[in-house]
Amino acid sequence: MMLLFSKVLTATDVKKRMAIPTSCLKHLIRSDGGDSSMHLRVEDENEETWEFTCFSRPIGVYSKPYFCGEWIQFVKHRNICVGDRVHFYRNDAAEAYRIEVQRKIVLLGRECWSNPTPQAQRRVNFEKRREGEGEDVEESSKISSI
Repeated sequence: MMLLFSKVLTATDVKKRMAIPTSCLKHLIRSDGGDSSMHLRVEDENEETWEFTCFSRPIGVYSKPYFCGEWIQFVKHRNICVGDRVHFYRNDAAEAYRIEVQRKIVLLGRECWSNPTPQAQRRVNFEKRREGEGEDVEESSKISSI
């Protein structure tokens, strides 16, 4: 895997579209004139697949490339915030892309980066979990004794 870029996300990246470095365009877009765009199938670290669209202006000094398409759905699903860091990779052998998201946390007074959990997996009711664990144990013992 080849790292194409790493970036700390801004408010625009999180709310509208993610701007990407111009130097990455040669690895993302096959330009054939007019508006340059390409649909990319991107896998995250949870092995979920997303379709990002990479847009760029083919004319002018600065092409202003960015990701849109399912980017905003990805941001919402992963609960991504301003200040989170993204690593974007390309696997040349498989013509595949991978994205990894990290969040800065302070642990015992030291800053470190951690992978945020998608929203769907974050909600845990510890009271029900404790109750459920006991019921699961009882249920499994009933089944094994039959």
